[in-house]
Amino acid sequence: MGLLEYFFERKNPGNVGSIQREKQTIKYISLPLVLIKIIISAFFVFGLFYLTVWQNLSIINILIFIIILIFYCVISYQVIPRPDTTNMGLLGGLIDHPFKYTDDMNRFLLLLSVLMYPGRFVSTTIMQTLMLLKRSGRK
Repeated sequence: MGLLEYFFERKNPGNVGSIQREKQTIKYISLPLVLIKIIISAFFVFGLFYLTVWQNLSIINILIFIIILIFYCVISYQVIPRPDTTNMGLLGGLIDHPFKYTDDMNRFLLLLSVLMYPGRFVSTTIMQTLMLLKRSGRK
């Protein structure tokens, strides 16, 4: 945050998004869609595994990868950043507004939501798969 941003916006700051911690409702979806999501999630996890662990393959590295992946998926599932997209900067967020610091906060929330989306996708796929298995076990 620069001095110009602080001086020009300290009395009347713009709208800032929020970080919500809430329990998500899992929607029931059909079996073919769950299978497609499982395949996409498996490709994502294997790609991440290949980029990070494959060159130094050992039990310790695999365990560290699994622990970090579980932690990332749990945090991504629980924490939902919601930026205020009306205050993202000039030209729809392409240019930083030199006199506002709240657009920097919203841009950070947008970056955080983009970084957390793959983990939320994987974790919701796991939850939907468990829900589908639970329903098929009742019948």
